Amino acid sequence: MPVSPVEKYRLNHRLQRWEDAAFSVPLLLALLANRADRLEFSASGGDIPELKKDPRLRPSGVSHPESGLLANSEIEAYVSRDDVDALVRDWFLVEAKPGQRANVVLHAADDVPAELPLLVVAADLAERPGAREQEAARELVRSIHAD
Repeated sequence: MPVSPVEKYRLNHRLQRWEDAAFSVPLLLALLANRADRLEFSASGGDIPELKKDPRLRPSGVSHPESGLLANSEIEAYVSRDDVDALVRDWFLVEAKPGQRANVVLHAADDVPAELPLLVVAADLAERPGAREQEAARELVRSIHAD
């Protein structure tokens, strides 16, 4: 997904503000709050490796290769809203109950690019409560700014 010079300037300006004032998870999440609907499901653990190969999915968060995290027992990905119902049916996904840990997190969006911007991946990591995920989000933002 090509970034225009104006968008790159704005992004670099915002990243510089974050770097100057320390990384702000709430600011990142506020800027990207409406990127997609978050849907949580449970799937058979044995299905996860094959589900990760489904061409309708675009890995993000803990599943994105740039996150530096290993997520063998779960998947986080973007999917077109038009594909959600079929994906749930095809993989026998069950909506996670309150308090139940989901092992499939889907971000349903109208327009899903072939490759997700790293800032979106960082926002998905930042939404998670774990220290590893928070640090991975910070590192991704730093890597974007270094480019």
